[in-house]
Amino acid sequence: MNFFFSIFILSVFFLCSLLNSFAQEKVVTEQEVTNLKNIAYEKLKSKIYRVTMISKSYKNASDSSPNYFIKEVSEYVPPDRKREVREIIDEKGTTRTEAISIGQSKYLKINNEEWKELSPSVRRTVQGDRVEDKKTVEVRYKGQTKIKNQSADLYEKQITTEYVSLNGRSTTVHIYIERFWFSKDGLFLKRESESKRDNEEDTLYINWEFDYNSKIKIAAPIIKSETKTKP
Repeated sequence: MNFFFSIFILSVFFLCSLLNSFAQEKVVTEQEVTNLKNIAYEKLKSKIYRVTMISKSYKNASDSSPNYFIKEVSEYVPPDRKREVREIIDEKGTTRTEAISIGQSKYLKINNEEWKELSPSVRRTVQGDRVEDKKTVEVRYKGQTKIKNQSADLYEKQITTEYVSLNGRSTTVHIYIERFWFSKDGLFLKRESESKRDNEEDTLYINWEFDYNSKIKIAAPIIKSETKTKP
C-alpha cells in the first residue's frame, strides 16, 4: 500500500511540475525582447567582463563533428579596452589570432608571429544574389531556469525568412533561432543561436557565455617594430 501511495505522490508531483513549466511559457512581443537586450547591452558598457563564444558548423545533419570550429574569448574593461583570442579549426588546420584594442590603437598577433600595430581598417559590405521575400517572427518567454547556479529568464526568438533568387527560379527558407538568458539584474548570462536553410545541409550553432570578473586587466603588448601593418 505504501509503495503504490508513493508512486501516486511522485506522479502528482511530476504532473504539477510539468504543468507549471507549461504555465510559465508564453508568447511575447519582439519589442519586449529587444528592450531587454538594449538594457543588457547598456549595462555592459560599465562592466568588466569576459565572453566565451563557441561556433560550430556542420556540413551534414548526421555529422558527429563539425567541419568548422571557432572558439573566441573576449575580455572588456571600460571604457575602451578589449582583448580577443580566437582559435579556428578547419580542414586547413588551426589558426590562432590575438587582438588588443585600447582606444583607437589596435594590435594583432597571428599564431607565433610578433605583435603588430594595425592601421585603421575599412569595413566592406558584400551583397549576395538573393532578395528577402517574406519574414515571420515568433518570440516566446520560456520560463525561469538556472545558469551557473544563477536564476535566469529564458527567451527564444525564431525568425523564418523566405528568400527568392534574383532570377526568380528558386526559393530558400532560412530559419534563425536565438535564445537569451537574462539575470534578475538584467544582465546577459548566456546567448545561443542556430542557423539553417531548408535546401542546404550546413547548420551553424553559436553559443556565448558571460562571466563578470572585475580582476581582468588589459595592457598594450610590446611591439618590436614601429611599422604599422594594414589588416
